[in-house]
Amino acid sequence: MKPLCAALLLAASLAAPAFIPVFAHAMLLQSSPANGAAVAPPTNISLIFTEEVQNNVAVTIARDGAPVPMGAVSLAPNFSVITVTPAAPFAPGNYVVTWHNTARDDGHKANGSFSFTVKTP
Repeated sequence: MKPLCAALLLAASLAAPAFIPVFAHAMLLQSSPANGAAVAPPTNISLIFTEEVQNNVAVTIARDGAPVPMGAVSLAPNFSVITVTPAAPFAPGNYVVTWHNTARDDGHKANGSFSFTVKTP
């Protein structure tokens, strides 16, 4: 019975890595505001990526289809968090944040977007 248990344990441990998700690109892990959220006007937007990105990240913001002027865009020292501050406070409306990045370790490019709504105060 012990050899059978040992064999099953070995087989399970060899198969386990196949079930662990692996990211080949620096994908968006989390954002603030979160995708689909309805929020009070935020002071900034944060994008957290699954791995380090190069400092050539491009972020655009549109409100109801019109471009939003941006102020500062900063990359945290850990190279995986981008913070975007608008040039003016966020007005009520529907926003789409679009991003493009390059992974720091392998140069793979990735892009995506998320949306949120700013509620009337």
